[in-house]
Amino acid sequence: MTCLGELVAGVAQDHNRLLHLTNHHLTPLKQEMVALPQVNSPESPETEIAADIPKRLTALESSTERVHQIVRSLQNVSRTDEATSETIDIHEPIESTLLVLQHRLNAANDQSAIKQSINIVRDYATIPPVECFPGPLNQVFITLIANAIDAIEAADRERARKNTSKGANQETSQAHKITISTQTFTDTFDVQWVKIAVTDTGTGIPEDYQQRVFNAFFTNKPIGTGVSLSNSYVIVTEKHNGRLTFSTTPN
Repeated sequence: MTCLGELVAGVAQDHNRLLHLTNHHLTPLKQEMVALPQVNSPESPETEIAADIPKRLTALESSTERVHQIVRSLQNVSRTDEATSETIDIHEPIESTLLVLQHRLNAANDQSAIKQSINIVRDYATIPPVECFPGPLNQVFITLIANAIDAIEAADRERARKNTSKGANQETSQAHKITISTQTFTDTFDVQWVKIAVTDTGTGIPEDYQQRVFNAFFTNKPIGTGVSLSNSYVIVTEKHNGRLTFSTTPN
């Protein structure tokens, strides 16, 4: 519930920013529309006011389309129709997840250690439509990508701590990225699989945590924060007959 609250708060922040941008353009646009008849009268030559209106309309259109995309993506990732399987483009729920988590991928806020945006690298293959349960699978993508962001933030906090202990006055952030790759392959039993990998430039998983990563209720974060991987493990292995694995290099 805490993680859901954080997600909704982040989406609300995105909405407020876009609505503020919309209002920023509406007021002068209204004034310009009132002034326009005089500007275009025979006695008055065309000025910059008339040229400014299409630009503001384009900005308004862009803002409202962005709000629409965020709402649509939030609806997609919050689906609860667990019993319904569908055949979908597997990249669509990934993109919806990225859009909903955009507030965490952008430059740092007051609660984040990150000083710059996280770069998303898409390495998508051509994947045929996949039969799956979209609702639960959306939960998996949110969990994996949110944990990747957490790991990157932890890496920056650790770097800042080390610099402070050394008395160094250095920039504590580095260029961070999350790579999402998709591919298909056929196993020895001639069964075709889809592989989705999420790779981050974060802290890695310490050795003493590695045997417990998928255990129910296990977390290396403060109580009430972070997203457990145990539910994702059940969704992938039991609901989709797949595999959820990891490889890591600590630090």
